[in-house]
This record gives sequence, C-alpha cells and structure tokens, in this order.
Amino acid sequence: MLLSNRIEAFRQLGHVLRSLVGENTKNGILTDLIKKYEPIFSHAIRQQYAENKWFLPEFCQNAISALGKMLNEEDLSRFESEYRMMAEEAVVPQTVAVISAGNIPIAAFHDFMMVLLSGNRYMGKLSSQDKLLLPVISQLLIDIEPQFANYIVFVNRISDFDKVIATGSDNTSRYFEYYFGKYPHIVRHSRNSFAILDGNETETDLSQLCQDIFLYFGLGCRSVSKIYVPENYNFDTLINCMNEHREPIKMHHAYLNNLDYQRTMYMMNLIPFIDAQVALLAENSAIASPIGIVYYQYYQHLSEIHHYYEANRNHIQCVATSLKTDFPTVSFGQTQQPSLFDFADGVNTFRFCIGK
Repeated sequence: MLLSNRIEAFRQLGHVLRSLVGENTKNGILTDLIKKYEPIFSHAIRQQYAENKWFLPEFCQNAISALGKMLNEEDLSRFESEYRMMAEEAVVPQTVAVISAGNIPIAAFHDFMMVLLSGNRYMGKLSSQDKLLLPVISQLLIDIEPQFANYIVFVNRISDFDKVIATGSDNTSRYFEYYFGKYPHIVRHSRNSFAILDGNETETDLSQLCQDIFLYFGLGCRSVSKIYVPENYNFDTLINCMNEHREPIKMHHAYLNNLDYQRTMYMMNLIPFIDAQVALLAENSAIASPIGIVYYQYYQHLSEIHHYYEANRNHIQCVATSLKTDFPTVSFGQTQQPSLFDFADGVNTFRFCIGK
C-alpha cells in the first residue's frame, strides 16, 4: 500500500470522526459508515465512562473532535508531500510495539497513525484506563481500507516486535529504558505545559486558557498546570472565567475530593493560596501541579521565562500565550488541539518508524 493510499484512508477517517461529533463534512460517500458507527461510538463512550470516571462523555467527544480536526485535508496533503520519498524507500514492514498512557481519551492515536502511515505493523498495548475507543477507531479505519486489517493488533503483552514506543511516568520510563534498551525505541516520560499572561488578555483569552487548564481535569501533558503572571497581577477576571467551567466539575466526586484534600493541606500548613472554588491558585516555582491546583509564578521580564524554558525544555510539552517569545508557543485554547505535526516530546515518530 502506497503512502498516498494510507493518507487517503486517514483523510476519510477524519471525515467520519468530524461527522460523528456533529461537524458537516459534505461527504455523502461515507454516509453509510457514519450511520453504522454513530451507535458504536456512543456505546463505546458510555462504556469507557463506566470503566473510568475521569473520562467524561464530553471529554471523549472532545478527543474525537480533536482527532477529526487533526486529520484535515491541508495537513494530510502537506504530510504526504514532505514524506512521500522517505516512505517509499521503507519497503519492508516491521512490527512497532506501542505501550500507551491512559491519562486522557485516545492518548495512543498519534502513535497509532504514525506507525500505520509509515507502512509498518502496529502492535498496541493500551492502558486499562483508555482501552475502548482506539479499537473502535481502528475497526472504522479497516472498514475504510481493508488492507489495514493485517497491520493492526491489540495485545495484553507485547512480544515479537522490532521497535517500541513507550509512554509513562518518570518512574515507568526508567523501567522502559532498561527493559527495551536493546531495541530501537522511543521512551517518553512526564511532561507539563504552562501559560504566560501579561494582564492584557481579554475575557475570551482567559476563558480559552481555562479550557487548557480544565479539559481532561488537567491530566494531560498538554494541560496547563502553571501560569506565569506579571507582578501585581489581578486574578479576579481569571477566577470568574474559571468558574464558568464549574458544571463538569461540581458533579465529579473524585476531582472534588482531590480539591478538598489540597485545600485542607494548604490551610493546615498555613500555605497561602487563592481559592477559585473550582481550583486553587498557589504560588510555586514548580511546573507539575497536583489535581485541583494551578501553580502561578510572578515574572518581571519575558527573558526570565525564556531561560527557564531552555533549562527545562525536556519537561515541557507546550506553552500557551498571546505574547511573542523566543520559543514555540500555541494560542490559548489550543493546547489540547495538537496538529498532525505535533510530535510528542519533539521526537518525530514517523522518521523513527521508517528508520530515518
């Protein structure tokens, strides 16, 4: 199967995924597939929520929508143009084992896609927390392009593979490095994201930032866990925007229990904090914050943040801001909308899969 054929299959997959979340794709050819998979996805989303209460149905819908946007015509055409010659040189399929995290819905999709676009076989070991939606997407892809049936397998234990991609915490990444050291491998560890404000943000900007903070309850590596603010920053408008996200939070007992625990610990230890009701804002130089807490840090000059970024770039996934910086950033509201070219940890998995 040529790269152009694989690209076309993912292009059609994007059309179906966008239709499943209510976006008009203007593609009547796929009507039967859309009708077939609407109840299948609805059932999978309900079942996924029943098994993992952190994956709210609206969060699963958002993840599907983000994948549909990722698989847009322009980016897929650009991808084919950039990698066509490279992909055609890699003619012997290998088996790439992918051990996936389960912190957000369909976390394994980008690796799944890169392995298949590279012409290799995907062997997926999914997290028990995120094991239902990607197999449904893979079956949909096979319905679109039956040749993929021989290139996709989900397993409980990986074996007989040629390369491996493993994602986990800092602790599990050390285990992965030891266990898979003799194979060509990519091992990912924990990363976090932060935002930079200057006090001139509009309510729309801050509302979109809150989406970056609260989507998936802040459990993703692209979730904003810390904000940089100028000295004497007024948090009132940000707090008001935070409370617009009260609905999915006020009924989620696990999140509220975490929030209550953190509030109690801060009070008992006489640590100052700002109570935004749906989260606590606490001054801290760290980037990784517990569930229910958003760290903040004051700055005087952007150069301070630039130095921090350069010194800690291996622990940073993305940065949200409207300011001009010397390092890559994304707009507010876009941290959980990665593009086809946003490779996790900055490592090009497509090149890895084809050995380039």
